[in-house]
Amino acid sequence: MDTTQKDRTLGAQVAEQIEAAPGAGFVLVDGALCPMSRTPWLRNVPRIIVAPRSSPQATAEALPYLIEMSALGRAQLVETVRLARETSGVTWLTSSLSCHELAVTLSLRMEAVLPQNLPVFLRVADARVLPMIHEVLSEAQRESFFSAASAWCFLDRQHELAQLQLPKFCEERFSPPLFLTEAQEQALLKAAEPDAILRLLETNDHEALEGLPANKRHAFVVQQMNRAAQWGLNAPVDIALYCSIALTRGHDFDLQPAWSAKLQDLKLGRLTVAQLIS
Repeated sequence: MDTTQKDRTLGAQVAEQIEAAPGAGFVLVDGALCPMSRTPWLRNVPRIIVAPRSSPQATAEALPYLIEMSALGRAQLVETVRLARETSGVTWLTSSLSCHELAVTLSLRMEAVLPQNLPVFLRVADARVLPMIHEVLSEAQRESFFSAASAWCFLDRQHELAQLQLPKFCEERFSPPLFLTEAQEQALLKAAEPDAILRLLETNDHEALEGLPANKRHAFVVQQMNRAAQWGLNAPVDIALYCSIALTRGHDFDLQPAWSAKLQDLKLGRLTVAQLIS
């Protein structure tokens, strides 16, 4: 199935899941990941900016915004799927709140507090981050944080439609801000590491990365991070170099005798990463 047909199929699945949940359908778009230059077909569609109280006006174009699904035609809904596939910047929601009410309550969820009372901007509109938040929160936090909507749908790393598992009964009851423990903070940072490696690969080895389908890249990086750790590589730059070798020499290149010997020398400190790739 080509990407156009797959997007149409996913668009139909989105409509079905959103319509099955109580409330109206909305599209949450991450403005930082989906600038207007990528979305000319949304230019005339009414939207409400989702702005945290602490955001300066200068960042308005990069802020998330909310669109009522009823304002979109079928072709535009399919375009939101394409946008989600290409950027991870789209989430589809169902809520009993109005568009304005939902935008306000989502904005409150963008401000969290780390240990030592350090404020942090939480990227709830980034579909890569959203399931991480869902995973690290306690059950009570999860039920409160996600209570604004009865359905939260997004494309997962394999570009398949996924939906957060929520209680059947949904009623807004979030009380800001969200306080994160040190363990939760570390879990979020750990979960974000593969994306940091992917950004390095996109910058430094874009051509090799392009040879790997986009829906397989995250799993590839996670696999290579685990393999690199066995050889004592933990720094993002070193892991990215290791991934670059795997992209050109094979995903299991470390099993090849010549590479295995070099990596053993690297692990024992007899070789540097620069010497490994020279």
